[in-house]
Amino acid sequence: MSSEPAPSLQEKAFTHSQFVQLLKQEGLVKHLFEYSRVIISVYRWDTVNKPFFLYLSARLISRRNPIVVEEEGRCVEINFWRLVKLGYRFATSVLLAGFLLAKVRTRVRSLQKESGRQILSLDLRQGPVYLRTDYWFGLKSGGSISHTTGVLNNLREFCGQPIFFSTDWISEVDSAIETHLLPTGALFWDLGHVSTLALNGRLNYVLKELGDRKVSFVYQRYSRNNFLGLQLARARQIPLVLEYNGSETWISRNWDKEAEPAKITGEIENLNLLHAQLIVVVSEVLKTELIGRGLEEKRILVNLNGVDPDRYSPQIDGTGVRARLGLPSDAIVVGFIGTFGPWHGAEVLAKAAVLWVASSRDAQNIRFLFIGDGPSMPAVRKIVRDSKLGKVVCLAGSVPQAEGPAHLAACDILVAPHVPNPDGSPFFGSPTKLFEYMAMGKGIVASRLGQLGQVLEDDKTALLAAPGDPQDLVEKMRRLTIDPGLRARLGLEARSQAVEKYSWKGHTGRILDRLKSLRSITS
Repeated sequence: MSSEPAPSLQEKAFTHSQFVQLLKQEGLVKHLFEYSRVIISVYRWDTVNKPFFLYLSARLISRRNPIVVEEEGRCVEINFWRLVKLGYRFATSVLLAGFLLAKVRTRVRSLQKESGRQILSLDLRQGPVYLRTDYWFGLKSGGSISHTTGVLNNLREFCGQPIFFSTDWISEVDSAIETHLLPTGALFWDLGHVSTLALNGRLNYVLKELGDRKVSFVYQRYSRNNFLGLQLARARQIPLVLEYNGSETWISRNWDKEAEPAKITGEIENLNLLHAQLIVVVSEVLKTELIGRGLEEKRILVNLNGVDPDRYSPQIDGTGVRARLGLPSDAIVVGFIGTFGPWHGAEVLAKAAVLWVASSRDAQNIRFLFIGDGPSMPAVRKIVRDSKLGKVVCLAGSVPQAEGPAHLAACDILVAPHVPNPDGSPFFGSPTKLFEYMAMGKGIVASRLGQLGQVLEDDKTALLAAPGDPQDLVEKMRRLTIDPGLRARLGLEARSQAVEKYSWKGHTGRILDRLKSLRSITS
């Protein structure tokens, strides 16, 4: 009596996001000891969220010790003793979390009670400190990178050379700018956003690195649970400029899908807003929100996002990208770039592609190029897979920021299909892709939503479509497809406005002008 041999177990390679998605969608039990070995590629093995549970899960679906491959090529084997160490760190974090929270609350109360110090002078001959305290690691591109480098690289045009403190290296930062990596510590990584609270204890590190050097002001890109910038400003008696891109409590409820953000998150957010000398927001919607929260209008600067019009330009050649991605030279390429956030509407563009291909013969020469990766990419992949659009849709994945312009240059039409906020509140964003699209001089189709519908003028700099409506998106894209003259006219005017109004240099200059105008600054 014969029987078929049992199939041999295979090694299985995942990216970090793919592995997390597997656990969320299919669970752990289904895959127990399914593979001979699991290999997970990450940015750095010690900067993943909830490492103990992640690596324990990897071990439970792998017959042999999992291997973690870092971006720079180092391999880390998750053996028994490493899991024990991670488990011990997790248990220690749980025990110490209450002490950390109590310490942070005490410091927050102290800062709230301190009387504001009047800023008697602002010496812009000295350089500012730029603080990036986001717990985002390994970012290659995206709006946060564009904004950070856009401001940081242009500050020295208006004041002394800035000093940059960041939780991670940002490759697009000018090499002449002094950069320090903030130590994020080993504890609390398994406790979600609790880990971000620990970074507030790095004031002494920053002061030690600054030494006796004078600083003109602190510029902080606000991030969840962080008040390091306020502490530094108080210690040096200098102004705090706070870049506020939206409420972290709102983001927790609507995009992070947390049941309820920690109370301390709102307290720290309010602390920063009440005591910053200048708050820079990217839209009138955010300004209205802050005024509604009782903040003085004179302390709020609406400053839309921007672009470097020399790097994003119609002169960029995209033929090499087309050839590498297999996009026909005679095809009309519709492009989207982004971090695939829940507000970007990438799924709407994917659905529009399905409608267009299914309903019209004129789509035969159309290709869709999705550039980037992120939370909504699995949904986009599913739409493409279920509709069998693999031949007309190219998913390029994440590309370094420096390669973004060439990928956009490979496109004929650029789409920003943003969707409304899930709770019905006004769209408060200022998409950096909007200004990058404009600077490229391409035909643009964008949602008639919030700032997109204010910066862009229908039939003058772009064609505007109803937000979240794939069919309307198809109609607008089709118009640009069949009318190259319209694409050229819209692109020329959009480029002109981007250069005139929306450069990062102009953006940074407006911040310094407003700061100088606040002659008597109190916290």
